[in-house]
Amino acid sequence: MKRIFIAFGLLWAGIWLVFGIFLFVWHTPYFEQSRHLIDEGHLLQFWQNIAAWENSIIAFFHALVLALLTMGLGALATDFVFSEELKRILTAMQVSGVIISGLCHLAGFMPGMVVGESLVFAVIIICFIKWMQLSLK
Repeated sequence: MKRIFIAFGLLWAGIWLVFGIFLFVWHTPYFEQSRHLIDEGHLLQFWQNIAAWENSIIAFFHALVLALLTMGLGALATDFVFSEELKRILTAMQVSGVIISGLCHLAGFMPGMVVGESLVFAVIIICFIKWMQLSLK
């Protein structure tokens, strides 16, 4: 569980950091296009352009936070005493939840993002409860 969480978190952060490089490269053409749309008086297209850009930026940062959260759970995983089957289930929930959430957010499919977030949240709650149980002993 620990190794998978940390390795996956690093991989996921790396993938999204590459996406961040593309966002940086697209930054100048995007603003030039936005300026052109304003100059031409196409305000509806301008605001659609702004909304698409903001969605990409928010998806980027959100995916990075989920990657860091996954690595943090991996760092704490040695404290959790779960059965091997539960470890596999939690790992599958976390990895699939992070992937589903990131890709659905980027695609603008919010119901999918909610499903992914729910899986991640469930793993966090289970780990938190276990951590509290161990802390109170």
